[in-house]
Amino acid sequence: MAKTDAQTVIEKLKEAVYFSICYKPKKYNGKPIYRNAKWDNKCKIGNGYIIYYDRDRGGYRCASGESAISIGQGAMNNG
Repeated sequence: MAKTDAQTVIEKLKEAVYFSICYKPKKYNGKPIYRNAKWDNKCKIGNGYIIYYDRDRGGYRCASGESAISIGQGAMNNG
């Protein structure tokens, strides 16, 4: 059985733990939001959203809309 794109991304995030995310939520009229993030057992990827731990502001966030993930980016000393 072939892996889905979401399964592949989740595997890479679990290995890397820390990543950066950029997304364009409708709530902010598509203005890009950039965050340093961490992947743990509470995080998940769903249909059109990603729940991640926001290392910049502390706490879990839900990214929706157009998004991009960069693995291995950002300072690793926040959270």
